[in-house]
Amino acid sequence: MLVKSKYFGLVLGVVVSDVVIKFVVEKYLAREFAFGLFRIGNYENPQGLFGLVGITEIILINILVFGAVVFLIWKSENERERMALLFIISGGALNLFERIALGFVKDNFAIGNLGYFNFADVAIGTGIVILIREYIYSSKKV
Repeated sequence: MLVKSKYFGLVLGVVVSDVVIKFVVEKYLAREFAFGLFRIGNYENPQGLFGLVGITEIILINILVFGAVVFLIWKSENERERMALLFIISGGALNLFERIALGFVKDNFAIGNLGYFNFADVAIGTGIVILIREYIYSSKKV
């Protein structure tokens, strides 16, 4: 069903971008590279949710959230909402797969001391911003 969807390109774009960025940084960047507060490098993140929970809890939480987002995509009639949820599920699935396969998530970016993140996290954040915008905009229509 997803392959026939017009959003397949969005999901594929998130996956390919995350994989290519990680490959390029790992292969061609020998050390951390900084642009002021913004840094690019290879960072292993064995923890999640700011280090507050262990890997078993992270995997269980991810699976529950994944199921909830799939349900919301299936029920949604709003195109932007579906797009936002697909950003979230694409990024979340990438991080979950990496955490299960490697025991950690590879992060490539950092801003100051705010923590590390990867392109999958950017996709999740983009989806959340779109959802918030949609909910604010739709509540003003009522």
